Amino acid sequence: YIYILIAILVGVVITKGLDKILYMLPAALLAITVHEAGHNFVARKFGNKKVKVTLNPFEINDIFGVLALVTIGIGWGRNVELKTENLKVRKEKLENVESIIGLAGPIANFITAIILVAILGIFMKLGLINNNIILFQLFAYAISMNISIGVFNLLPIPPLDGYTIIKPFLSKNIKRFVDRNQVYIFIGLILMVYLLPTTIVSGLYNYATNIIQNIGYTIVGL
Repeated sequence: YIYILIAILVGVVITKGLDKILYMLPAALLAITVHEAGHNFVARKFGNKKVKVTLNPFEINDIFGVLALVTIGIGWGRNVELKTENLKVRKEKLENVESIIGLAGPIANFITAIILVAILGIFMKLGLINNNIILFQLFAYAISMNISIGVFNLLPIPPLDGYTIIKPFLSKNIKRFVDRNQVYIFIGLILMVYLLPTTIVSGLYNYATNIIQNIGYTIVGL
C-alpha cells in the first residue's frame, strides 16, 4: 500500500512538477474536505447521526482520491453513508433528501471560495500579498480548486452530485437506465473530462468565478 502511494507521488511530481504540486495538494485537500463536510453536515440535519462533521482533512479525505484529483482532474473523498433508517423523512421523500444532501457539497465549495476571495481581498488592501508570491499562489489555487470541484460536481451525470440533485425529477425509466449502465456512464464521464470542448468547461468555470469574485470583493469593499 505504502509503495503504491510512493510510486503515485513520484509520478505526480514528474508529470506536474514539484512546485505546482506544493500548491495543488493543499488546495485539493481543502476543497475535498469542505465538499464532504457539506454533505455530512446536511445529512446529520436530516437525522443521519452515523456521519461525522469534521474539517480534519485526514479524517474525511481518501489519499488516492486527492492524488487522482491532482493528476487526472477527478477526485473523491469518503462518501456519506446515507442510512435510510436514520433519516427523519418518509421513504417516498428519500430522493428529495438525497438531492439536498448532494447540493450541499458544491455549495460548501462555493462558500469556501467566496471566503477565500474575501480574505485575499483584505490582504490586498493591507498590502500583505503584493510581494508574497507563494501566499498569493496558495490562495489562487485554493479558490480555483473549490470553484472547479463545485462546478464539475453540478454536472448532471452519475456519480456526480448533479445527478443526485436532479434525480427526483427524472422518470423511472431514466433512473432504471442509469442504474443499469453506471459503469459505462462513469467511463464516459472520464472521457468527457478530456474530450469535452474546453470552451464549454472554461465557460462554466469563468461564469462561476466572476460571480464568486464579485461577491467576495464586494464583501470587503473592493
